Amino acid sequence: MPSEQNGGMMSNYSNTLLVVSSLALLGCASSEDVDSGPIQIALVAPHSGPNTLIGEEVTNVMSMVLDEREGLVGDREVEIVLVDSASDPATLVANYREVLEDPERDIVAGFFNWHSDVALELMDVTADAELPHFFALGATGEINDKFDSDPERYAGHLKGWPTPTLLGANYVTAIEDSITAGSLELGERGRTVAIYGEDSSWGRGFADGMKASLQEAGWTVVAEDYVDPEGSDYSATAVAFAGAEPRLVAGTIATGSVYSFVTQVRQEFPEDAQPIFVADGLGWNSDWFQALGDDSNGVVDQIPQFATQAAQDFASAYRDRFGSDPSPSAGGLAYDYANFMMDALDVADAAGGVDRESVRDILINEIAAGEMDKTDGILMARYVWNSDSAPDPVVGGDAFTFPVLQYSSGESRVVWPEALKAPGANIE
Repeated sequence: MPSEQNGGMMSNYSNTLLVVSSLALLGCASSEDVDSGPIQIALVAPHSGPNTLIGEEVTNVMSMVLDEREGLVGDREVEIVLVDSASDPATLVANYREVLEDPERDIVAGFFNWHSDVALELMDVTADAELPHFFALGATGEINDKFDSDPERYAGHLKGWPTPTLLGANYVTAIEDSITAGSLELGERGRTVAIYGEDSSWGRGFADGMKASLQEAGWTVVAEDYVDPEGSDYSATAVAFAGAEPRLVAGTIATGSVYSFVTQVRQEFPEDAQPIFVADGLGWNSDWFQALGDDSNGVVDQIPQFATQAAQDFASAYRDRFGSDPSPSAGGLAYDYANFMMDALDVADAAGGVDRESVRDILINEIAAGEMDKTDGILMARYVWNSDSAPDPVVGGDAFTFPVLQYSSGESRVVWPEALKAPGANIE
């Protein structure tokens, strides 16, 4: 994201925001001032590469949170160090290690992250440094497998997004409910599906979960492919999918390349034989309709909503300040999780002081153990972990869950769960 733009967007507390990229490390704190100086937090996000919009949005949100809290924990200023993942695991490792190994810097905790492949490498960087890392959004089940392989080593890593299988089944429920309600007709193609995903731990993990849930509901996989998440030509996959004539196309690509994928697949299907199209995460970026236009019509997605008054107030404040709409999945979650992290820092401060050891203790023994939760967020009824769920948050209607929605003309309508949807709203 342009540094000039960020400089203009940040608040009075933004003079402490430092950027670590593959090119340079800017600024440092004197080692003599660590104990009484700023509390340094490493904000990990894609600040360059194919997902810079995500990095920009999360950075903007962090500035809002600091403003609301006057930039302080106790009487100490909070300093945010931007660590660029560039959507690339190797880049993240180099940049994160550079920050943590700087003798004139004392990072107390890490925060956020977007990609699953990046999160898998991030876990070792933070474990080596015994650094607590709050709410990385990498979701693949491979993270859980790694966590379970050595819980003591990886105890300081909590996911901010649950394993795909825990949420992917919601699509199947919504589809089956719509078939039962009569709004969705399958025709001669019946319960047939083409599965796709970006060729990454995230894409394959989501696809595996969808496939298992669909097959349990009686669906047959007639085509399957995994593609370059940074590609632009998906014509071969599109032709193969159209030839298989599935009634449903379902999967995920977590980059802007999803726009090309959706358009190219749609173009290969006859207008009167368009499939139901699940594009999980299409709405993560707020520019999805500008990019896709009418090709987004009918796409089914699972995105948190700015449904509460507090959420709408946040979105309005963000729009007024930055001139664009935040996405619930990036900006909304970042806002809730940044506030949760700041709550943890406040607890550490009240208990005697904020340092890496005290914050890690709170993350492991308070938050991960379910002793400390958050119930005043703008997206979820409750953010809570426990010994059975960790590193995932607890998933459920009264905890972490996403509504299933369907797009039309740039708008979305919730089709599941029953408690959130408009009367009679189903997938069509």
